[in-house]
Amino acid sequence: MSCTILYSRVPKIQLNVNLQSQWIEVCGDYNYYMDGNDGEVEIQLDLKAEYLRLVETCVTDIIQGVPYLVYQLLEVSDRNYRALSRVQNHGELMNWLEREARLYQFKHGRLEWLVSLSDGDANALAKHNEYLSLGGLTTLSDSAAQALAKHEGGLSLGGLTTLSDSAAQALAKHEGGLSLGGLTTLSDSAAQALAKHEGGLSLGGLTTLSDSAAQALA
Repeated sequence: MSCTILYSRVPKIQLNVNLQSQWIEVCGDYNYYMDGNDGEVEIQLDLKAEYLRLVETCVTDIIQGVPYLVYQLLEVSDRNYRALSRVQNHGELMNWLEREARLYQFKHGRLEWLVSLSDGDANALAKHNEYLSLGGLTTLSDSAAQALAKHEGGLSLGGLTTLSDSAAQALAKHEGGLSLGGLTTLSDSAAQALAKHEGGLSLGGLTTLSDSAAQALA
């Protein structure tokens, strides 16, 4: 006889006092009932309190750089599964938890999972004043490059495989270490722009350069 394995996954954040207040704003004092042990009378549980308990006890799985609480079991009566399922089925709460989890990653520069970057996100990341690693990006728009150029601190864009002349001119104004190790070639204009960059510049992946581009970077 086969049985179905039930699986529940919700974003994991550390609920400090401020975030606990925001939780209340999102879903209020969410209480629910479930059967007690061995057929005892129903017990009332507070969802926020249950989430706080599960943050300390559940397995954490990192998916695209974001931590999730993960739980699987065979019986729907399991207390942990019931709690996570209620979070999972609350659309507004789930959206808020995911936003907060991703925001935490933004604030701490843990962004290797990003494979695309909107102009708005680039502007937000520019305010991050420590080392910023965006190695998952393979392309970068000119406007995003202009935004990231305002970032103060080390900036790794080692996944970029192409870089426009305009983006190179923008990044040349970045103050701090700049890694562009994924580029295999640069136009003459891009090379001349990056040659003006003040700070450490990594271009270790270059395999093809014109004589003028090589001279500019020398």
